[in-house]
Amino acid sequence: QDLCQGRPGAITDSLLEFHIGPPRDRGALLRDIEETCARWVHQGSALERGSLLPTAPGGGPVMLGDLIGEILFKVQRQKLHLRGDVASTIVSMSLVEGMVKQLDPDFDVVGSALPYFKMYAPHSGLAKL
Repeated sequence: QDLCQGRPGAITDSLLEFHIGPPRDRGALLRDIEETCARWVHQGSALERGSLLPTAPGGGPVMLGDLIGEILFKVQRQKLHLRGDVASTIVSMSLVEGMVKQLDPDFDVVGSALPYFKMYAPHSGLAKL
């Protein structure tokens, strides 16, 4: 859900939590993730923009596959070593979004996923959406 909402601090903390190597510089990783989130997710409140869903900076749906792909490049650049199950899940999310976009280019993966986040993570802060 932090990916869908474009929350750089939470994404950074999660990546560091799943890192299995020596400690890394949180500040450097956070700057990279902030840059990536700013490119792919509008950083204002969805409700302030009159939307119930996060959007891309241009107003369209968040391109989750592109966001994840760029985060993975930043993970590699920062020399993070993610647990195998976490890395596989992240790559799978990106691949599935790409396949869905080939079948239906207008399908909003993030917007469609948010109701499930609300249902299965009721204390995530998404219940108000």
